[in-house]
This record gives sequence, C-alpha cells and structure tokens, in this order.
Amino acid sequence: MYKLNSDLINDGDCYINDIHKLDEIVRFFVKTGNSFLNQDIDSAKKAFYTKINPLTTFIHSNFDQWPYNQRIENFRIQLKPDFLRDTIYKKMNFDDRRKWDVLFEELKTLLAEVYDNYARFRNAIKHELHI
Repeated sequence: MYKLNSDLINDGDCYINDIHKLDEIVRFFVKTGNSFLNQDIDSAKKAFYTKINPLTTFIHSNFDQWPYNQRIENFRIQLKPDFLRDTIYKKMNFDDRRKWDVLFEELKTLLAEVYDNYARFRNAIKHELHI
C-alpha cells in the first residue's frame, strides 16, 4: 500500500499488478469467512475495502499503458499519458495538461481516502492486540 501510494502521488503512474492486488484485497475481504469477530476491526476493514473500488474504477478508466510498447505482463500504467506529451496520434496541448491536473487532484483525493482508511484498519488491529 505504501509503495503504490508513493508511486501514484509522485508522478501518476504505477504497475498494473499493483492495481490487480487492490482488486484481490476487495475480493478477499468481501467473503463472509474473512470477517473479524471484533466489531471495531470489522468496521475499519469494511471502511477500508469499500474505498478501494472508486480508486480502481478511476484508474481503469483514466490510466493507460506508458510507454506503449512494453512487452511484459506487469507493465507500467500512467494517468492519461497522452495529456502529458506528444504521441504519434496527437500533439500535447495546454488544455489537456489542465485536464490532467484536475484528474490528478481527483486521484490524490481517492488515494488519500484509501490510505487513511487503511491506516485506521491497521490501527484498529494494533489497538485490539495492544501493540
């Protein structure tokens, strides 16, 4: 979680497998057998994993492979790479850059919500374990 947050906050890119891991976290926590007996921990868990879907939906809708010619399974993805540079399809323009800045602010907001709830979830567990 820390590395993904850092990667995305620094320059709006990460590896596709990092996003797949977030999807796996949601699938794991939604299962009834993966609930916690302690209500505080279970509530913090739910608050955490329910914030992941808006983030991953945003990423799946607004990110693309960059650079485009990567020939590996775990390729890098970036927030609207065509808004940041010239491509073979179009020239970069300042209107696109302003759109990218707005999207990046939305990304940072979504990340903060996930990260804050992740920290609360971890703290609930630590509190219960007295560590």
